[in-house]
Amino acid sequence: MVRVVATIPPGHRFAIQDIPAGKFVLQYGQPIGTSLGIRQGDQITHDNMSNEVPVIRELLWRTCQPRRLITIPPAERATFMGFRRPDGRVGTRNYVLIVPTSMCASHEAQQISMIAEFTLYNRQKYPNVDGVVAIPHNKGCGCQDGSTLDVMLRTLSNYA
Repeated sequence: MVRVVATIPPGHRFAIQDIPAGKFVLQYGQPIGTSLGIRQGDQITHDNMSNEVPVIRELLWRTCQPRRLITIPPAERATFMGFRRPDGRVGTRNYVLIVPTSMCASHEAQQISMIAEFTLYNRQKYPNVDGVVAIPHNKGCGCQDGSTLDVMLRTLSNYA
C-alpha cells in the first residue's frame, strides 16, 4: 500500500517507493531523471528530480517476476536503421518535424515545412539537421472526441 502525502494533480507522477538521491527515477522501467531524494508517496517534480539520465542504456526487459530484470544478449537485440558515429555511438537522421494537432492546421504545417526546407534550412549552418518535414493529416478538427482522436494523437506523439 502506498500512502500519498499530498494532492497529486491528474496526470502527474508519485513515488511508489523511496528513491534515494542519485538513483534513477523509472517510468515503465525507463529512467526519466535522477532523484534528489524522493520519499514514497511524494509527487515527482523538477524540485526533487533532475533531468539527468544515462546516455547509453542497456536494453532491459521486465519479466513476470516483480523487479527482476534480464539483459537481452547482443545477438538477440532489435536493430534500427541508424548510423555509427566516429566515437562508436549510434544515431538516427535528425529532421525538424512540424506536427499539426488537427487537420485545420495541416495545410499551414505543410507550408511552414516547405518554406523552412527550401529557404531557411542550410546543411552547412545546421550540420546536425537532415531536413524539415511536416505530417499533414485529415483528423482532429473542431470538438471531435472518441477513438479516432485518441489514435491520431497517439500516432503524432509517437512520430515526435
